[in-house]
Amino acid sequence: MAASHGSPDIQDTEASQGNWERTIEDLTAELQKTSLSAQVLLKRAAAFKAVSKYDEALRDIKTALSLDRNNADAINAMRDLLRTTSEETASNKVSLKGFLLQATGSISNDDKDRLKKTRQAFEAAQRLMVLSKEPDVCGRLVKEGGVELLFPAMIRERETNGEQGAPSLQAALLSIIGNIANIPEHAPLLLPYITEETISLFLGEQDAMSVQLATDIVSTLVLQASGQLSQLGLTDNASFIIKTLTRRLAPSHSDVVRVSSFGGLIKAIANGDLAMALVRSSENVALFGLVDDSNEKIRGLVPAALARIFEQVDDKHEKAVQEACYRLIRDWLDGENSSKKSKGLLALAAVFQARSSYGSAILMKPGLLESIMDCIEFEPVEIQLATIEVLSSACAEKDCRTLVANTCSPFLQKMIKEQDGRLRSAASVTVTKLVSANKDLGKLVDLNPLTMAESFVVTLSDGKADTTSKLRAVEGLAYLTMQPAIKEKLAYNLSFMKTLLGFVTSEDRALHFGVVTIIANLTSYRRKLTQEEEQVRKLREMAKDISVEKPDPLDDDLPVAKRALMAAQAGAISAVVHLAKSDSPRIRDTISQIFLNFATDKRLHGVIVQQGGAKALVELTKSGTPEGIAIAAQALAKVAITVDPNLAFKGQRAAEIVRPLIALCNGENGLRQFEALMALTNLASMNDEVRTRIVQAGGVKAMEYLQFSDNEMIRRAATEALCNMMFDPQVYNSYANAGQSHRLRMFVALSDAEDFGTRRAAAGALAILSSSENACRLIMEESRGIEVVMGMVKEEETHAELHHRGVECLKNLAKANADYARRLEAAGAVKALKRLLLANDEAVAHGAAEALSSFQDQGISIM
Repeated sequence: MAASHGSPDIQDTEASQGNWERTIEDLTAELQKTSLSAQVLLKRAAAFKAVSKYDEALRDIKTALSLDRNNADAINAMRDLLRTTSEETASNKVSLKGFLLQATGSISNDDKDRLKKTRQAFEAAQRLMVLSKEPDVCGRLVKEGGVELLFPAMIRERETNGEQGAPSLQAALLSIIGNIANIPEHAPLLLPYITEETISLFLGEQDAMSVQLATDIVSTLVLQASGQLSQLGLTDNASFIIKTLTRRLAPSHSDVVRVSSFGGLIKAIANGDLAMALVRSSENVALFGLVDDSNEKIRGLVPAALARIFEQVDDKHEKAVQEACYRLIRDWLDGENSSKKSKGLLALAAVFQARSSYGSAILMKPGLLESIMDCIEFEPVEIQLATIEVLSSACAEKDCRTLVANTCSPFLQKMIKEQDGRLRSAASVTVTKLVSANKDLGKLVDLNPLTMAESFVVTLSDGKADTTSKLRAVEGLAYLTMQPAIKEKLAYNLSFMKTLLGFVTSEDRALHFGVVTIIANLTSYRRKLTQEEEQVRKLREMAKDISVEKPDPLDDDLPVAKRALMAAQAGAISAVVHLAKSDSPRIRDTISQIFLNFATDKRLHGVIVQQGGAKALVELTKSGTPEGIAIAAQALAKVAITVDPNLAFKGQRAAEIVRPLIALCNGENGLRQFEALMALTNLASMNDEVRTRIVQAGGVKAMEYLQFSDNEMIRRAATEALCNMMFDPQVYNSYANAGQSHRLRMFVALSDAEDFGTRRAAAGALAILSSSENACRLIMEESRGIEVVMGMVKEEETHAELHHRGVECLKNLAKANADYARRLEAAGAVKALKRLLLANDEAVAHGAAEALSSFQDQGISIM
């Protein structure tokens, strides 16, 4: 038999149904007797297609392609099958098959026809690119053979036209493949297509956007399939991708390729096996070797990649990884030329930055630091500089700090006085770290913190200083600004603050972290001691314990508030708003703390809102570490307490902050609970939409729970918030129309609380609820119900707010039932109301008159 439409060996379209069925049976028997054959599978697929069993035909073609991804007959058979089913299927759904056929169509040799087909393919690919953003569409594409057609089409385009031949079509095809790859269950289907023969064509070299997208796709595939690589037999594919990405870091590639490959590599190292495979490969040496690359961005990415590797390594392999790093670094350090020694030192510094415990394990190897410091005074400047970088990084670990202080102090002090500005600034930062981390180490070095801070400020102001020197200066100040005297000096230096805040536009994440750390230090309030901690401190002072440090007056609340005000005037709030978009958890958490510092001063709440701080804080509550999210939520709460929420949280923003505030209520921190409740009280006064969101997020339950708090201020705030929530119909009904009084009983009890704020809020809730006859019944059934309501209007009570709530309750209770009116009259209600007719407060007097009218309507004499 001859082939038809690309289906081999079968042509007889006149054959009867029975003939095709017998053919299928024969081919099935053949497949059962022998190993799978792509040729036999394609014959059976053609037979299935002839009897309209399209699903079975598709399955056979996919199996044939799994045996040989580049089988041209199988690809043509797939396209032929899709063409047939697309023509025969009538559906209201978008015809994905038609778009898929056009987007992956063959290229004609005829120039005019080729242009036409390319245009049609591009239009279809664009449609699929948009549609495939929906996961269900990706699922349909996979089911209909999209994986088997899209990837070969992409490779064919690159082979035929190169990267620049049809860039828009290639970009669209990449986007479709990327959308499919983002769904975890599809990764194992796509990953086998990334082979030694296809990966270079797929990744590309020339078009920046395509390179970035393709690199992200292959790394996403590894990441999504990382949990089942060994089960699916795809470990070799994943390892090959990682090694390829590592090779593309070489200087022979463009910066776009190198930076994209770094990002892809960091994502793709998704489990311990892949991390260990890279550590044991020759590519590991190439990765470490980039520590002295001429591209500053590439150098900065090395620690990030190492951190990803170390993160994936389990406990049993830690020693092996540390040993592998040590051997590589030691080989370079023992090298005869200075460039290798410098590389070894920079590699060690990178390990410290990636994980300080790994760096410490290497530096603490017997004799290593001594060999580094041997004859260091006679080494070239580059070696000395790299050595200082290692010592600076080592200061992150306690044992290393002591070792550095004991072994390297003379060298560091000498470097501080060097004429070379790079050596001077690097050594200054290292010494600053030593002293800031442990004051006892300060005895080993001669350091004047104020002088050192001034030198760093000069460096930052020097227009000729390079980026590295400025980064070191910022890092040094980040440590020095933990000292109150230096905080005070820098906060009032407007020129310095303007220079510092100008660095937020830099692309250097390390610089950003240094800037936000300095701002956080300048504006941080001293932590309030608990009662127990304060008592212990006093006892230690009485015992004349010399280790007890007296609080520095410069860190009292007033000086801190003034520093925060100065920082805000210099533009610090708008600067941290700009940096709040950072993807670094450390930076985001620090910015959350800065906002909390600023929000501690009510005078800055309006400035925070005006400069976009409220919007930034909302975003900071959506992702990050749990503590960072809580801090951002607390800052939002402080702002929401004092600022009109209709101005601060326009549109959906008010609803967006409800959930993080309720999360604070459900936490353990009393201050955060109180501030969140106060903020929710304010928000609940806005509109029905916000109150509904509070209900849906579990806010009422949280408020009710906190009414039982041991803290009086929290009880009061919870009651005030619930009072405002009574304007929500769902909440009102849950209290007013309940079959039992257990929910309302708490308000009755708290309406007689000693704390006036709590009493006022609970009485307000009762006044609102008393408009319901059922609520009136529940109040009157309470053993102290009448006593509590009468307490609101008693003669010795001078608070007009309580009087107003009391007369409202009496009016509604009397109106609800004649028996209630008589019982209240017997308790002295009419007498109390007549007295309140003469109240100075107009609302109280008017309410008393209305209440008396209700009693009169029930036949009670008010004369």
